Amino acid sequence: MNYKSIILIILVIFITVVSTQNTHTVDFKVLAWDFSISLIFFLYFILFIGIFIGYTLPRIVKISRKRTKKKADTEKLPERKTS
Repeated sequence: MNYKSIILIILVIFITVVSTQNTHTVDFKVLAWDFSISLIFFLYFILFIGIFIGYTLPRIVKISRKRTKKKADTEKLPERKTS
């Protein structure tokens, strides 16, 4: 077995233990809404939101920087030739 398989097995065992220990329901109040969901679903929801933001935010910043750099390059005044 290579190290990737061992890490995967440990990760699956860890996720299984955490999932079985956090099955009780929790109540959330957001503005006028009341939610009652399993804690593990809430934890996974927050995890996936974090992964999504962590994946997309650097790409948005990179695109924004490219646009501002491109805009700055096109707005440069042409150099004057002195004789």
